[in-house]
Amino acid sequence: MTMPEREAIALDATAVPSEAGFAKPLGLWLDRRRLLIGAAVIAGLVAPLVVANFTIFQLTMVMIYGLAILGLNLLTGFNGQFSLGPFTGSAPTPRRS
Repeated sequence: MTMPEREAIALDATAVPSEAGFAKPLGLWLDRRRLLIGAAVIAGLVAPLVVANFTIFQLTMVMIYGLAILGLNLLTGFNGQFSLGPFTGSAPTPRRS
């Protein structure tokens, strides 16, 4: 095997696959995702008609806590650290007479 043949084989082995090969699985994933989102929306609309009030209250609390957790995750950032130090000077102090 000559050097140009080896280079051609190496180039063929490292060639980037065409985008057409990725179009089908991505399309199926998007279709499944849309189907799951649609099913969740329909279940959310039908649930109050079928489920008891206390169960709806519990599901609402789960969503509220989930939203609070996502907000705290956004607040703390990647490292999970946040400081309450800047807020210590802004607390009102009682007057002494």
